[in-house]
Amino acid sequence: MQNKVEVHGKTFLKETVELISGERGATDVDSELLPLLEAIDNPNELPFLLDKLNTLEPTEDLRLALVRVQVQSDLFMHEDLNLHQKRLYVAQTIEKLLWGELLLDGGGDKKKKDEDKK
Repeated sequence: MQNKVEVHGKTFLKETVELISGERGATDVDSELLPLLEAIDNPNELPFLLDKLNTLEPTEDLRLALVRVQVQSDLFMHEDLNLHQKRLYVAQTIEKLLWGELLLDGGGDKKKKDEDKK
């Protein structure tokens, strides 16, 4: 069970914890990110976590965690199509729920900053 870690009393894949935290070797995430960690680690739980996820404060760190999940899902789609399609869907759904658009699709603050410069 080396590929699993306990975070706030629940067991998750180490890879998921690292992905959400953005650091290799990470074994913990902030407690407020626990619903996100649960949703990414077990995508089938998303419908039951929407209330908790909708209360997350939309911070830059949270958005980057969602983008990391989307990028990793695209990169590893060929290894486990079903899992990574679900993770991609979960990350995109949460980002749309909190921001109304996807950063990787050109939405969000970076696009607005570029337009403001012109």
